[in-house]
Amino acid sequence: MSLLLDVKEVKAATRGPEHGGLTGLQLKDRLSTTTRVVAALIKHRHLRTEIVFNPISGCPTIVDMPEELDRFEAEYISLFVIARQLGRHFEVVKNELTAAGVLPALDPEALGATLYRRSDISKARFPTAKKGTSR
Repeated sequence: MSLLLDVKEVKAATRGPEHGGLTGLQLKDRLSTTTRVVAALIKHRHLRTEIVFNPISGCPTIVDMPEELDRFEAEYISLFVIARQLGRHFEVVKNELTAAGVLPALDPEALGATLYRRSDISKARFPTAKKGTSR
């Protein structure tokens, strides 16, 4: 006895709905940072996450929805992203920001990264890239 199956049909019948969220690795790539920093952002609730079910395995997965990440990127920018956009060493940029009175918005020790509010940088008239150019 044998059973003939169409693999595409079986996959379609067993696959759950897409959740549309971004996993930790996808967040790491989009924010140009490390998984440790992403984990700290989630732990300290700077990124709001949701638990969804993986459409393939059905296992619970922690994801960040794109609109939440857009909100975060609109508000914060990392020192390394600023330095890369300006083509200068991050220590030089950090010293210039400090001299302009711009301090990190979130605790660098807790996160393992230095993040600034975009609005603080623009108020200090420090040149940086606009939202959406964090890559």
